Amino acid sequence: MARVVLDTSVLVAIDRDPAVIDTLLRPECEYFLPEIVVAEFLVGVELAQSTEEKANKLAKLHAFEKLVSLVNFGRAEARAYAFFAAAAKRSGTPRTNFDLAIAASAFVLDAKLQTSDRAAKFEELPGVTVSYF
Repeated sequence: MARVVLDTSVLVAIDRDPAVIDTLLRPECEYFLPEIVVAEFLVGVELAQSTEEKANKLAKLHAFEKLVSLVNFGRAEARAYAFFAAAAKRSGTPRTNFDLAIAASAFVLDAKLQTSDRAAKFEELPGVTVSYF
């Protein structure tokens, strides 16, 4: 069974159109949602224009969380994060802390990272495999 870590762009796509779940998730894969992805998504929730929009975003998030395995950020992820952060500094390629932490989760889980964020250049990080949608 293929292992897949979901990037924040997946949550954003689902927020925009919940029907996209049917095209993003395949029954032959095991999906992981890092808590750091949830944190990044919740920034957008907090910036919602109304309490109704905020509640709608939260409801979609909670429903989606039932379809995947949530992943905490632990010591192994912290080590991978440090490795990626140092590699990024050495290469001169700026990276967001969120992107480094998400990549660290994929690396630790030995999973493919599913994203639509080509600007993050996850595939340039050593040991990270990416699937774009």
